[in-house]
Amino acid sequence: EISRTLRWTDLFAWDQTGNLTSELTESYQTDAGSETYIWRTMGDDRVRECHAELDGTVQRWDTPPLMWYETKHGVVYTDRCHPGQDHNCRCMAEPVFNLEKINLHVSEWSDE
Repeated sequence: EISRTLRWTDLFAWDQTGNLTSELTESYQTDAGSETYIWRTMGDDRVRECHAELDGTVQRWDTPPLMWYETKHGVVYTDRCHPGQDHNCRCMAEPVFNLEKINLHVSEWSDE
């Protein structure tokens, strides 16, 4: 019974760490001017089918994609979430920046 409880607490901690990391990633990227991101998976055989279909697609921070799962009764749609927010998700958000919208001061470099 104790080992089952420890496994559950480990999974819960891992899941919540992923949620926090995802929320921090969203905050950092949107504060830096990114309105969109590219969904990236770990690329292994543990990736969920719906996450695999999202891999490489551009998503908006203000509109998370809808998650779905195949069951014996058909497709079940669940929550909308960003990478890392789904239960035990290991996916990542690669930021996309619109350089025309970001106001950066760039000075010329000289080796003199």
